[in-house]
Amino acid sequence: MALTLLGLAAGWSDGAVAQDVDRLENRLVFAVLVDQVFNHGALDLVDDLTTPDVSSDGRPVGREGFKAMVERLRRATPGFALEVDRVAPWRDRVIARVIQTGRGDPERRTVLLEMQNGLVRAYWSRPDRPAAPGPLVRINDRPEPGAAASPRPGAGASASAP
Repeated sequence: MALTLLGLAAGWSDGAVAQDVDRLENRLVFAVLVDQVFNHGALDLVDDLTTPDVSSDGRPVGREGFKAMVERLRRATPGFALEVDRVAPWRDRVIARVIQTGRGDPERRTVLLEMQNGLVRAYWSRPDRPAAPGPLVRINDRPEPGAAASPRPGAGASASAP
């Protein structure tokens, strides 16, 4: 919000410039949330950075619930810290890759913030997991409509001898 007002005072009225200011502002909110709230436990800042009805991972928690979630996380993980790897603000969202440390091996996570008027409306955090290996199907392995499926070599049917 402050960056938007500063931009207007400087004479910026172009929509593209306003969007750039919003992205910078959202990135700044993300940086303060990670560094001050999560890493240093400055829970009083939650009131300044989030909407009253903020949600966490799809559940409405409100500001007090958000503070309690951060406090539980910090208490359960001695030495807890988030290190920002990448940040990409886009429209009313900020998506980031972070590395969570403090217990066991460092864990890579993806964090998504949904913003509303410069405040965090929704917070999502998921551990990065590699895709589970599974069978790959090639296009030419699929039978054509109406045709009988032919067995794949090594799939229980032996290849016929010439």
